[in-house]
Amino acid sequence: MDNFVFSKRIKQLRAEKNLSLREVGEGMDLSPAILHYYETGQKKPSFQTIMKLAKFYNVSIDYLLGMDYVEENRSELYLKEETLLKMIRRSPIITNFIFKDPRTNINIIEEFIAKLEKDR
Repeated sequence: MDNFVFSKRIKQLRAEKNLSLREVGEGMDLSPAILHYYETGQKKPSFQTIMKLAKFYNVSIDYLLGMDYVEENRSELYLKEETLLKMIRRSPIITNFIFKDPRTNINIIEEFIAKLEKDR
């Protein structure tokens, strides 16, 4: 585990959420002192604590450990995809179009996507 990346990321996440060490500690049943040690790299948490931190901050364990690309970009993309899916589900016209003749319409959508990518 890259302790520097881990320490930096948990400190950054806490700052982004505007939380004190005490507030995080209360939410995770950990002492503020131990959280301070994790944030400064003076101590390494157990895997169970890393899992709790990931869940608390709603990020992946890979992100905390510095083993993936920037989580914010992934979260932003996920939110855009989720919004798009909600829009499609709410639109009877799009839903009916897709399910009227799925095979043909999926091909139309794929061709449309290919055209958009080509026109970039």
